[in-house]
Amino acid sequence: MLVTLSQHNNRELVRCGLAMSIVLIVSFIVGAVYPSSFPPSGSFDIRDIMLGAKRGETFSRIVERNLFVLASVFGGVVTAGFTTVLQLAWNGFRIGLLVRHYDPWILVVLVIPHATLEFAALLLGATISVWLVFRTVQDAMSNEFHLVRNLRGIIPYVALSVGLVLLGAVVEVYITPLIGAQFLQK
Repeated sequence: MLVTLSQHNNRELVRCGLAMSIVLIVSFIVGAVYPSSFPPSGSFDIRDIMLGAKRGETFSRIVERNLFVLASVFGGVVTAGFTTVLQLAWNGFRIGLLVRHYDPWILVVLVIPHATLEFAALLLGATISVWLVFRTVQDAMSNEFHLVRNLRGIIPYVALSVGLVLLGAVVEVYITPLIGAQFLQK
């Protein structure tokens, strides 16, 4: 994702990507090492996926949840980036909790394949959201109005984020059980 952003000729976009990456990394580290009473949680049981129970329903719930998270990240434009940073930090913290509480091999097999796609979507969405806030403030300070042009410019990134969320859900529901079944049969 950072390679895509670094190829973009806009240094502000790259800086926003780096800042959001730092937020994600720091919150992950805090979740992994800081003592807390937060249990790792999810809105569904991993056994539902592993047993293949109601895959269509599980897929719908995962897509709905992840698109809601992505929408709240993009909604950060309205809150000057606050909800964007908060959502990114919270998700990084939760992944840190997973690392702290679960067997690393289980995480590699059952979480990494889809989480990589989902977190790339989240990080890209956060970067674009914060960049849009930054550009809007810059434009306002110079008495210019380029919001519509900036919104048009982020459409490919939004589409890529949504595509990554959908691909992550496909991996989580249809591919992860196959990988998990092979790995957990030992």
